[in-house]
Amino acid sequence: MSLARFEAFASAANVFQRYTSAFRAQYCAYATSLWKDGGCRYSRVLTDRSCRSTPTCFTWRRWAASAAASRCIVDETAVDQGFQRGNAVPHGQPKIGEVQAHIVADSLHLEPLKNDLKSMGAKISMRDGLTLVEECSELGHKEGLVFIHKNGSIVLWDAATAAFAGYRKVMEQHVMIPLKLPKTVIEEFSETIDLVDGDRSRIVKGVLHLGKDHTIADKVAVSLAMMSAVQLNNVELAIRQKIVVSNAELDRLRQSMSRRNLDKLAERLFEYQTYAHHTRYWLNLEHDLLEIPDSLWEDDHLRALFRSTQAVFDMPPRLEKLNHRISWQLESLQSHSEFVRHKHSSRLEKIIILVITFELALGLTQALYKLV
Repeated sequence: MSLARFEAFASAANVFQRYTSAFRAQYCAYATSLWKDGGCRYSRVLTDRSCRSTPTCFTWRRWAASAAASRCIVDETAVDQGFQRGNAVPHGQPKIGEVQAHIVADSLHLEPLKNDLKSMGAKISMRDGLTLVEECSELGHKEGLVFIHKNGSIVLWDAATAAFAGYRKVMEQHVMIPLKLPKTVIEEFSETIDLVDGDRSRIVKGVLHLGKDHTIADKVAVSLAMMSAVQLNNVELAIRQKIVVSNAELDRLRQSMSRRNLDKLAERLFEYQTYAHHTRYWLNLEHDLLEIPDSLWEDDHLRALFRSTQAVFDMPPRLEKLNHRISWQLESLQSHSEFVRHKHSSRLEKIIILVITFELALGLTQALYKLV
């Protein structure tokens, strides 16, 4: 199968958010073709920018990875290197760890959470608006750093990744606004970046080269970027689901259009238009996912590290696509609204004609009655 043909299937799957058996077969075939002589031909993916711009959630890479892992990978080293977003650990540089980002809720009660962790003996401090946990032996966290944000996201570094299950249970006890999604879907929002040693902290082909003289500020910049990535995964799915549901509802009402449900259709259109405008505000102003945090503005290196980490997850093009979807949805709703207004006008015209006809008939009847 050609790469162009595969992209068409991938694009269709990203739009409709489902994978039929036919799509799965194509994914497996492509994943198998990527592997040769026990190694993955990453260059075939890396050289094609359009492949790298597919959304993070429910992306074809997850299917490609699972298919490749189950059919072609027999070397444990290759499995450890993984197939994350088409990026590989540089040859000759051993992986020293990884950074994991997860989302547990839409919002957290941060102060009670901090008090709960302190009661467990956690070593906690505040860093650039984040709760930094350096150690919590009761949760099995002895090494590595953990960053927790009030928006419900958590980033774990190195050995601390093994303690995620414990941290998640504690965070779930202090949820302010929950994610109304199955846990299996929420788990898909998680992101991972591999770590290797480097001369300075920077992102190279999706891998974090951690400088020997790195500071906590470097980890804060990467953590904030990864938190925005998992937040985008959640927002992206919510917007797409709402668009699919609203389109299905409009189709149903339009197909069964009658005088009785015309008002209902107009009401639904107003609700969806209001939601679309609110979503645009929510996406671009309230979340402001691409905005560089104030704590990073004074350091060019930290700003660059934040931006390059976001680029790993293709955040700018994905946000642009979401805004395009919202614009398209608003245009579609506007067209529906004009159609409904036309129907209302036609109905009013018919009512007026009927009233005039009735008045004329009544007048003629009275005139004839007087003549008689």
